[in-house]
Amino acid sequence: MEVDEHRLKIRCGHVQRHLRLALSDWYAFLSRRSLDYESWVYDVDWWMKNVPNMLDIPWAHDRLYDCVRRPGMLSVFIRQVDEVCLSMERTTEQSDFPSSLFQLRDSLNDLNKELENAGLAV
Repeated sequence: MEVDEHRLKIRCGHVQRHLRLALSDWYAFLSRRSLDYESWVYDVDWWMKNVPNMLDIPWAHDRLYDCVRRPGMLSVFIRQVDEVCLSMERTTEQSDFPSSLFQLRDSLNDLNKELENAGLAV
């Protein structure tokens, strides 16, 4: 089956928009937590502080459409976002996590399905 390039570009645009939103929301989450020393030290786990580094992927921000066909690149990105979402789900004492990470995961899954339907392995 052939890939619809227009649909693929739209899906990539959705992922990039959700990625920027997720990064922005996560930085806002961290900034609120950092206002209080006790909260920053005792309530913000190491993985939470590392999320921006995990999501700051230059090719995903501006060249996602050009990179989705390269073996492994998209799957690594999907795995990183899944790890963050699973960590959020396991951390029950935090209730104010940004939901934009779940939106990013959903848009990545939609992009992945689009590629799989076209017969392109990721």
